[in-house]
Amino acid sequence: MKLTIPLVVVSLAVSVPALQEEGPPTPEVLEEHEWLQQYVGEWDVTSETRMEPGAEPSRMTSTEHARSIGPLWILNEGTIGTGEDAFRAVLTLGYDPEQEAFVGTWIDSVTPYLWTFTGELDEGKRVLTLETEGPRWGESGTTAKYRERHEFVDADHRRTASSIQKEDGTWFTFLETDCRRRE
Repeated sequence: MKLTIPLVVVSLAVSVPALQEEGPPTPEVLEEHEWLQQYVGEWDVTSETRMEPGAEPSRMTSTEHARSIGPLWILNEGTIGTGEDAFRAVLTLGYDPEQEAFVGTWIDSVTPYLWTFTGELDEGKRVLTLETEGPRWGESGTTAKYRERHEFVDADHRRTASSIQKEDGTWFTFLETDCRRRE
């Protein structure tokens, strides 16, 4: 009996070691990538949400687990509650040297929308401001601009503020969080 090996298998067997040795060039790790590593760790979060100006805030506690995806990206998973009813969210953040901007995405367990962010770091290198556009609450078929402000107070304490641009052009902060690194 004659044994034949498909050409694709032989090609893969030869190509995989070559790809591992030659592969794409390793990107340079920039100061912006290193800055993102501050997120890595376990965080306890307290939040205040207001759905309209002057409304009494809703308060809640949650947790976040952030980890590195190599030296270029972080992945931050947040959870409010437990079991099947828990709210879960995933934030990715990186820095794109070609855009000269921080970039990221957000998905969560209650909305079908993939949020994409771009942003920049302030001169003091403490505040990352991200902007996006997405569905406007309660108004089907319309969009709004959103802004996230991530401030590192120190290595173990950060704050975020999420805002929506109202139709008159002003910004309304609907969510503020206080994040403390677990000891």
